[in-house]
Amino acid sequence: MVRDIISINSRRKAKRACIFGIEYRCSFKISKNGGFMETYSSQLSAEERNCYRQIVNNIESFKSEWIFQNVSFNTIGKIYQAVLNDHPEYFWLSGKCSGTTRILGTQSTLTFKPGIDEHIGQISGMRRVFDSTVDSLIKNAKRHSHYLHEQILYIHDYLVEHTDYKLNAPHCYDAYGCLILHKSVCAGYSAAFQVLMQKLGVECGRTSGWSSSKMTGNASHEWNYVKLDGTYYYNDVTWDDPIINGGCDNDNLSHDFFCVDYSEILLTHRFEQNQFIPKTNGRKLDYYTYQGWCLDRYSFEMVKTIAAKQLVRENKFFVKFSTKLELDRAKRDLLDMQRVFTIPGI
Repeated sequence: MVRDIISINSRRKAKRACIFGIEYRCSFKISKNGGFMETYSSQLSAEERNCYRQIVNNIESFKSEWIFQNVSFNTIGKIYQAVLNDHPEYFWLSGKCSGTTRILGTQSTLTFKPGIDEHIGQISGMRRVFDSTVDSLIKNAKRHSHYLHEQILYIHDYLVEHTDYKLNAPHCYDAYGCLILHKSVCAGYSAAFQVLMQKLGVECGRTSGWSSSKMTGNASHEWNYVKLDGTYYYNDVTWDDPIINGGCDNDNLSHDFFCVDYSEILLTHRFEQNQFIPKTNGRKLDYYTYQGWCLDRYSFEMVKTIAAKQLVRENKFFVKFSTKLELDRAKRDLLDMQRVFTIPGI
């Protein structure tokens, strides 16, 4: 699959060890992008899943210290990261954590302190606002369409249109920043998208690695995968915000990274190892394929048909090609030969 998509504007061309009775303290930083291998709850042992539920109960009770018996700090740290990966709605928690272990004979007691980004007394109110916003968006998406794919598209477009990419903004790395403050970076976009997908009942996770854009250059990055009709697809909501790739506030949002497959995301993104990386390939729900705007072979007449349908609504149109060969043919004919200007509406 070729990443390039021809966009034509009708008015211009677009291009421990512990000693008995001694207390020790330790702390470490867990990456928000996934500092542990295989952190999701389904990949934990039965004993670890019991700790997982205990952590979730502590979080839901807004406790700032958690007590565990006969479990190591590193084990709880791993499980804690699994919870963060599974529950981006816990926006007030960070990967930073610390712990104190007390040993008495053969028994140990761990006091675990998660990283909390807000004053504990403020969290309950913030959570209510957050949950209400999420519920409202899901209702709107379902009113928009009865089809799941189009509900996902509605949410994608909402996040792009209502979020400004902003480094160093409050909560820019979590879903609260994206959905409530409307200022975020890639971690916030992807966390918000995951929260909303889970509310829709769609399997969704976050994955991390590197990518390059006009705004950020080569940088660490985070995006999403979803599972639809038994096939995994990738969504990069951040990269579909036109500002990221040098666009303007009033530029139309992009769908270049909506439900693309593994082979296509590899053209522009590199994955960190030691994480779940779905590798299935399928084009059926790719935005351009779903719309009927992706061609396996270049045909001027087919381009005209695609253009005519899009130009009714706006003054530009998009065509995607499945191979570089066909893309190059289209560029030569439409752009180099300026034949695009013979399409009605151009």
